[in-house]
Amino acid sequence: AAELLDGASLATLEDMAKSAGEAAATSVSLLEVFEDDQIYKRQLVRVLVARCATEAMNQGFATAAS
Repeated sequence: AAELLDGASLATLEDMAKSAGEAAATSVSLLEVFEDDQIYKRQLVRVLVARCATEAMNQGFATAAS
């Protein structure tokens, strides 16, 4: 993973985080049968996975810099 991120720009990392969120949102299995609930929950998964990926990358960079 380090080789994958080595030299990557911030914009590239943000795109990777958004892609991870999108992949999670499209592959998650939802139990609710109401379409509005599914739309909301997929968006929630999309945003939270992207935020977690971004935070993990930021922590990785902070650790590497110190």
